[in-house]
Amino acid sequence: MKSLLTSFLCASFLVLAVGCGKDNKSGGNNNYSNLYNTGLSYDSRAVLDKLTAWHQGVNEGTAILGLRNVLKKELNYNTQPTCEQKRFLGIPYTLCQYSGSATQERELSNQMVNLVQDGRKLADKGNNDLNEALNGSQGTLVSAVDITAMRSELTFLRADGIVVTYLIDRGYHSAVNPIKKSETSQSSRREVITSVY
Repeated sequence: MKSLLTSFLCASFLVLAVGCGKDNKSGGNNNYSNLYNTGLSYDSRAVLDKLTAWHQGVNEGTAILGLRNVLKKELNYNTQPTCEQKRFLGIPYTLCQYSGSATQERELSNQMVNLVQDGRKLADKGNNDLNEALNGSQGTLVSAVDITAMRSELTFLRADGIVVTYLIDRGYHSAVNPIKKSETSQSSRREVITSVY
């Protein structure tokens, strides 16, 4: 009887493990379920719900439309940071802030892009920074906050200890989002900033 019970429990765990490994993608390039974890606050979940609804929708931000110049710049900071020890779900990590001017700056791309209002979001096509921000591939989401009525910030903790932050502006076209991505460690900070003219 004991061996039968043990076999039943092992089979149950095996079924559970296989079920948990399934890919829960809901169409397109996005698997938003990767973002939701047990440690997220109610407020973070509300911000995330708003972002994923916007990303799934067909209406683009209308702040800047038409044929526009889109410039991406990379900024690197190697100055002495101010760091704070934090924990998320019992996992310790270090969040550092860099002040002052960038120690290095370079242009990554500068191109003309037609930002149109109709049809599916351009950002839904292929791999890009916005899909990367919303598919959970950057690690564990530790917070999602609204900076303004239209701007939200997602902060991830990667397995290597790097803190990755995305600033998304829902008033802007999806093709130019996120408007800022940063990767921060205790020794450096790298930012990619998108400007539209």
